[in-house]
Amino acid sequence: MTRWHCVRRVSPPLPPRPSRLQGFTLLEVLVALAILGMSLGLLYRASGSGARNVADLEAYQRAVIVGQSLLDLRSTVPAAGWNDAGTDGDYAWRVSSAPFSTGLSGPNVPPLHAVEIVVGWGEPRRELVLHTLRPERKPPEPGRTP
Repeated sequence: MTRWHCVRRVSPPLPPRPSRLQGFTLLEVLVALAILGMSLGLLYRASGSGARNVADLEAYQRAVIVGQSLLDLRSTVPAAGWNDAGTDGDYAWRVSSAPFSTGLSGPNVPPLHAVEIVVGWGEPRRELVLHTLRPERKPPEPGRTP
């Protein structure tokens, strides 16, 4: 007697059929482009403001140098005060002084003057204001030539 065996061939399973096509929708692409655009805008703005800040800092340092140079011109102030103005390149400056009361008196206590130096530059106009105290210059002693 012959036996018959039924052999069933098993084919590989078919991949599941997607209910829709694979990929990004138009809305997803638009959102991604909007996010990318905002990110690039912020990056551009940050790098641009960094360069602007460096230029502002250099201008400020130059103004400090101009102001300090003016202070170094005089270690004392004449009795009439110190009022002057001028320019140094793109920097305009003015110096003014007024007597400063300490409430102290005596032969070894010099009168003081409050000195204000204003250095201005740039558009929009920026200003640096320096304040200090300087002693009043002693008048020459009688009979002695300066």
